Amino acid sequence: LRTTLAVCVVYYLSSRCENVLQLLSLRILLGFVGGFQELTMALATQLCPALRTPLVIGCVQISQITAGALAPFAGGVLMGWIGIRHTLVISSLLCLISFLLYAVLYRDAPERPTANGIDREPVRLLSLPNFALLAISVFIVTVIEKGLQPAVPLFALTHSADARRAALIAGIILALAAVGDTLAVWYCGRGVRRGRARALLVRRWAWGALLSSALAVSDAVLPFGIFRCLLAVLAGGTLTVAYAMASFVIPAQVRATGFAVLSSCALIGAGVGQLLI
Repeated sequence: LRTTLAVCVVYYLSSRCENVLQLLSLRILLGFVGGFQELTMALATQLCPALRTPLVIGCVQISQITAGALAPFAGGVLMGWIGIRHTLVISSLLCLISFLLYAVLYRDAPERPTANGIDREPVRLLSLPNFALLAISVFIVTVIEKGLQPAVPLFALTHSADARRAALIAGIILALAAVGDTLAVWYCGRGVRRGRARALLVRRWAWGALLSSALAVSDAVLPFGIFRCLLAVLAGGTLTVAYAMASFVIPAQVRATGFAVLSSCALIGAGVGQLLI
C-alpha cells in the first residue's frame, strides 16, 4: 500500500515539473520508493494452493508482459492527444485506483500458529534446495531477454536508412515476440508440475542457447525476426518455470522474501542486459 501510494504521488509531482532536473530527481525517487511489480509475485502466491502456484505465476507474468507490450502504445497515443503532463496525471490516477483496490479487496495470509505461538523460525534462503541455482537462472534469463529488447530496434536501424521503416520493423518483431512469450508463459504456467519442471527448464535452456546462436549469426532482418519470435515461443516461459520451481522449495513463512530475492535478481539482470547492449 505504501509503495503504490508513493508511486501515485511521484507521478503526480512529475506532471508539475518545471525543468529536466526536477523530473530526473523524481525518476530517481521513483526507483527508491517503487518495487510494486517485484512484490506482485509474492502477494499473488501467498494465499495460493501449492498445486496451483505455477498457474498463478503464469497469469501474473502474462499480465506483466501484456502491460509491457501495450503501455508504450497507450502512452504514445495519450501524449499525442492530451500531452505529457496530463498523461502523467492519468498514470497517477491509475496508481490511486490500484491503491484503493488493494486497500479494499486484498487480504494477507494469516500467520501460521504453532505449539509455541506464531511460526517465526528463521529460514536461510540460500540453504534451500536449488534456490541459489534458480536465482542465477533468473538473473541470466533476464540479462538475455532485456538485452534483446533494445537490440531489436538497433538491428533494424542498421538495415534500413528510413527511420520510420526501421521503427515499423522493430515494432512488428517486438509485438510478435511479446505474443510468443505470452503463449509460452501460458503453456508453462499450465504445464509445470513438480516432477517435470526440471526437464521443462532444461529444454527451454537448450532451445534458448540454439536460437540465441542463430540470432548472433543473422545478417538480414527476416531471419533475425523469425529467430527472435521462435526464441520467444520455444524458450519463453523460462522465468515462469524458475519461479514455479522456487515456489516448491520456499517455505510459506518466507515466501514474500524468497520471491523478492528472485525479483531483485531479475531487476539486476535487466539493468545488466540493457547496459551490455
